[in-house]
Amino acid sequence: MSRKAREEKTSWKMPSVDVFVGEYGPFRTKGHDPIDNALVWFHCSSTDGDGHHALHSLAGMAQNMILQQQDDNSRFRKIVSINLRNMFECSEYECEYEEALAKEIEEVPLTKKFGKTLLRLLQRLHLKNAFVAAEKDLCALLIKLYQAMQRTTDSDVISELWLLHPDLSTKFVNTHLVESPQSGGGKRKNFSAKVRMVLEKKKNNRLGVLSHFFQMEEKPLLIPNPNNWFSVIAKSKDSSEKPNPYDPEFINPMGKQLFLSHVKVEMNRYTKQYERICDDITPELAKITLEKPAEELIDATSLDWSTCDHHVG
Repeated sequence: MSRKAREEKTSWKMPSVDVFVGEYGPFRTKGHDPIDNALVWFHCSSTDGDGHHALHSLAGMAQNMILQQQDDNSRFRKIVSINLRNMFECSEYECEYEEALAKEIEEVPLTKKFGKTLLRLLQRLHLKNAFVAAEKDLCALLIKLYQAMQRTTDSDVISELWLLHPDLSTKFVNTHLVESPQSGGGKRKNFSAKVRMVLEKKKNNRLGVLSHFFQMEEKPLLIPNPNNWFSVIAKSKDSSEKPNPYDPEFINPMGKQLFLSHVKVEMNRYTKQYERICDDITPELAKITLEKPAEELIDATSLDWSTCDHHVG
């Protein structure tokens, strides 16, 4: 057994994986059956300032797209949230996330702490024909992960990459999107996944570079201030208005409601195979956790106990 396997599971730095579904019950996996046609949403989110769960704001968008928009044009009914926040130590003053992401973008191979961890996770989730999306500088990470998958047997994991307001630096383009001759004629490889881009403004000097690597059959969408990213990806158009906040009591006319399941990928101690373990955490979305500021806490050592009233019973 490796040294890492002997460590306490609580010390492992892994992203948080959660799945939204609009069904009659929470999401469950069956053996090694693939998770088909799901949206995989990469992000780095902490608990909302009002004390809600870190996914509370996403729950409103998911509820609107999956349950409230009454049409069948959506291409997915499951949303897999991969929150990178838990992978890094973060305090009030600094967070390892920005430093790790910058290093990942700079280096050619996937870094051990960040990129390789995410690659193994995507493989062990058993995704198939997934729509994978991220915003801004995380788009660079998605491109690296997809390129790494194409060097393995995981070519059918991702069917579409959605780059939302992408922020691809010149250094990233020169490092990861340069022309590299392949066997069989020396032509650069065309990847099978389609790439869809959503831009804040019309002009974007990265389009030409990406078109050499990916299938870009459709023009980029111009949506400066989207109301619901999930609707954009599902239907290639934004919703007409911003979605309402998450409502735990909402049930659509078909009797379905929004459920959230936390998914852990762990090795079975007997079969030595990785398993996906799902726990229903839907009630967590409605909870509010309020932390009392440190300056309001009373220091018991500074109290004058002689002036206090004594009460018994």
